[in-house]
Amino acid sequence: MMPTVKITPKQLFVIMVLFELGSAVVVGLGTEAKQDAWIAILLGMIGGIGLFYIYGLLFNRYPDLPLSIYAQKILGKWPGKIIACLYSIYFLYIGARVLRDFGELIVTSALSETPLLVVNILIIVIIIYGCILGIEVIGRSAEIFFMIFMALGLIFIVLIFVSNQFKIENLQPVLGEGWMPVLQTAYPSVLTFPFGEMVVFTMFLPFLNKPNTGLKTGMYAILFSGFIITTTVIVQVGVIGVHQAANSTFPLLDTVGKINIQDIIQRLDPIAILILMIGGFFKIIIFLFASTISLSSAVSIRNFHILAIFIACLTLGTSLLIEDNYLQHIQIGLDVVPNYIHPPFQIGIPLLLLLVMLVKKRRARKRGT
Repeated sequence: MMPTVKITPKQLFVIMVLFELGSAVVVGLGTEAKQDAWIAILLGMIGGIGLFYIYGLLFNRYPDLPLSIYAQKILGKWPGKIIACLYSIYFLYIGARVLRDFGELIVTSALSETPLLVVNILIIVIIIYGCILGIEVIGRSAEIFFMIFMALGLIFIVLIFVSNQFKIENLQPVLGEGWMPVLQTAYPSVLTFPFGEMVVFTMFLPFLNKPNTGLKTGMYAILFSGFIITTTVIVQVGVIGVHQAANSTFPLLDTVGKINIQDIIQRLDPIAILILMIGGFFKIIIFLFASTISLSSAVSIRNFHILAIFIACLTLGTSLLIEDNYLQHIQIGLDVVPNYIHPPFQIGIPLLLLLVMLVKKRRARKRGT
């Protein structure tokens, strides 16, 4: 049974921003465009706003229902249930990929002697606890962690410039290879990750206590997070250069590692990991919560907590089994997932639902009903 609690537009906004930043600031986003990665991110952000507008149109027609339920009203009971199951699997799979990202981050940078299994279990236990507490508690927690995330991020940027590590020439020449590499990077790679992943919030918009603010809140969140991601990429490329940013496992950690002020303020990697884990926690928990909501819309299991624990355990297992090593994981995550897995769920199915809804609405008007 789906939870019936409500959250405020402010809480939804901070959850969306933390979700968007999540793994987007961990991996090297848009590096295929080299020094023009920041332009590709801005273009992808514009496309993401367009996608969220589609989700908003569907939500405005069914303000009390998640996508997994109004798909059944638009397409019929059984086609809708199949779509709900597919979205549950999709959210579970992407959540498992994010869990793998952050498990590898901790193992590689902080706990090199600790097995990945142990780290992922610890993360998933916290995720399960958050799911049991519910979306209202998640929203209140997001308000607190959002301020910590932004404050620490701002401090890092200031320290980078104070330590004279930023080199503007690393960002030149602008559009040195023309628009084509930028456009090919923006669409579909940056569009689908991270901006298209906002499709997950079609499961959360019904929790809003002011439904009429849903579309506006989502668009503001995309704009704000897009600005933060663009700034992060500009700083990364400006500090460590295009080549290292493109080939580094965790370019943000390499960037923070360059901070050195009078040999006093340095080695700030642990604090950077803390920032990244805040975003990672909210990204994973949102995917798992959405997967649970979607599956509960298709099956007759009424105990939401039991279903959430089941989804979390599947996510843990999937995170460990999807790839043999982290390099393969990153390659598939940046090449295969954005081109073949994201588009049907972020673009194809929502467009199909919108078109069918509009056709039915037009027919109903013709019949005078």
